[in-house]
Amino acid sequence: MTIKPSKEAIIAMCCTIAALGLPALIFLTVKFPLKQTPDERSLLTFSPTPITVSPRTWRETSGNCPVTPKTLTIERQAISASLADQTLRQSGADPEQLPQLTFILYEGNTKKDTAILDGHLLRQGNSLKGWRVIKIEQKRVQLAGRKGTQWLSME
Repeated sequence: MTIKPSKEAIIAMCCTIAALGLPALIFLTVKFPLKQTPDERSLLTFSPTPITVSPRTWRETSGNCPVTPKTLTIERQAISASLADQTLRQSGADPEQLPQLTFILYEGNTKKDTAILDGHLLRQGNSLKGWRVIKIEQKRVQLAGRKGTQWLSME
């Protein structure tokens, strides 16, 4: 007993093979060239140079900790004191001297108005070298300090 497929079954099998086989065959045989820029081509051929480390550069380590908590606090205090002295010396800041007004960014809103005094961005209420910013206007800034209130203007 042999089974003979019908004409419709044979046609259906041939159509299935053609529908699946032809795209697969085209995909495997047709090669599309890649369009690459010179930079992309150089990246594809890039090979990094290996890094070598000479064993002479390594140092022996000791098991002793060179820092103790007590020396850290003493060093921190000394560093912070020297930094404070250094900044005062660098700025040449006399607390009585008025800061120099460089720029005003005036938007008409006291929370956004900004003035640059001695390189620092300040808003209303901020202080610098003993001077407090009271008011920022379009062309001038009012400061209050030990000498009273002073106006700095851009003109």
